[in-house]
Amino acid sequence: MFNANLKVKRIVKYFPLAAALALVAFFTRCADAPTDLGADITGANPVVRSYDSRASQTPVSSTMFAESQTLGFAQRLLLGEHDGVSSQILINFRFYFDDAELAAIEQDSMEVRSAKIVLYHNYYYPDSLASFLGENVAGYEVLERWTPLSATPDSMPALGARNLITDFERNDSQFVFTVDPELARTWMRSQADTNYKNYGIALTPTGETETIVGFQAFNMALSTTPKLLLDARNHLTDADSLYEPKSDFDAHVLEAPAPSAPAGDRLTAQASVVGYATLSFDLADLIEYSDDGTFSNGVVINQATLTLTRDSLNSAIFDPGMDALAAWAITDTGETIEIDEDTYSGLPRDGDIYSGDVSQIVRHWFDNGTFTGMRVGLRDPLEGLDKITFYDFDADSAFTPRLTITYSTRW
Repeated sequence: MFNANLKVKRIVKYFPLAAALALVAFFTRCADAPTDLGADITGANPVVRSYDSRASQTPVSSTMFAESQTLGFAQRLLLGEHDGVSSQILINFRFYFDDAELAAIEQDSMEVRSAKIVLYHNYYYPDSLASFLGENVAGYEVLERWTPLSATPDSMPALGARNLITDFERNDSQFVFTVDPELARTWMRSQADTNYKNYGIALTPTGETETIVGFQAFNMALSTTPKLLLDARNHLTDADSLYEPKSDFDAHVLEAPAPSAPAGDRLTAQASVVGYATLSFDLADLIEYSDDGTFSNGVVINQATLTLTRDSLNSAIFDPGMDALAAWAITDTGETIEIDEDTYSGLPRDGDIYSGDVSQIVRHWFDNGTFTGMRVGLRDPLEGLDKITFYDFDADSAFTPRLTITYSTRW
């Protein structure tokens, strides 16, 4: 008797094997086919070729530059003065009061007995917390409105003249700056009286601090957000209260010399300063042109890899998470270096080698018929002061920047 259920079971049982064999056959046929968006030449018997900048005679060049950037989006706030770098912090605290508290503030019956700013440290430049000279930090009232994106060395808000920090202490996780209670009282009164303003405070190094310390900036994990500890007394109710206003917004403003490489055969990229290198490879000889001499995108980039060799003696990484480079395609080399953010290519480190897939960058060059180069910098260019030095094209050939490309053409 025909058993329909048995037939179905056999089909189900052997289908995965048949499907697997079909997939193997498909990928075997496709293994040597050009990848990328090259369907326009796959029917023209494409030839697979390779390029190696170390073996080629094509022109190469490099530059190093520093680009001023607003650091308002940084996740760390840097404070201190050392090794030619000076960084100050701006913080604005947000207050919340109930109706009874606002009534006391309106009647000038809220006394602030103590006020302390608490910052959570998580980064140290060079690499020691113990040497930080907290006595060389002053606190000044900010006198005008600012935002994290507007605070730069060239557009700092006006500051008061009097140092409002009266004490400093630290422990394994926090820096605590005691400030004049009258400043906090002014901020509180701004909630009920527009004649008072709350534009925050600037923590500013007044001399060498020997270490630059990084603190957690505003973040959604409120346990480590900068905060203000207030011990206050409501004289209308004779109630004592502890308040913890958190940072509403904050930023650090950093001034530093442009990064420099130790010799003519090396390049340096540094965070926050912000230092970058540019690398250019003239690949014009690889372009395929149409019969009338105009540019034709007849090259398919299958794979492109960039390899850079670190000079470990002249690199300085203070946060292991920062030890990676990244590259982007340059779109404009005018007064500023413009990049295509979509071509971001990570270059993680293995030993002394930073290497990664830069196919997107090379495809960008060929798609546009221009070889404007690539920008190389730290993967997180706004965080910390870490710097990575790597060898330039003038170094020994075993250490020079290396671009290798596997590509297909119609000829």
